[in-house]
Amino acid sequence: MEVNGIAHIFLTASNFERSREFYRKLLPFLGLKPMIDSDTSFYCVGGRTAVGINAPASEHAGVAFEQNASGCTISAFAPASAPTSMNCTASYVR
Repeated sequence: MEVNGIAHIFLTASNFERSREFYRKLLPFLGLKPMIDSDTSFYCVGGRTAVGINAPASEHAGVAFEQNASGCTISAFAPASAPTSMNCTASYVR
């Protein structure tokens, strides 16, 4: 199976300002065009891929993040014989 793009991916950054500065340099370098650049979101589109960075809800600002494999779904289009999704969950830790 060949991946030829990710329609949309959104990341929540506990330190939004620092992350936005990093992605402001990286994403245009990778050929993505900034579409939204606000106090709480940075969103770029290019080819078959879009990447967004969001600030966390105020109760999660500056909090670390932990991930395991059991809650959200990531899906892909593939031949019927190929696996097409995987699950993941994320939780905040103090």
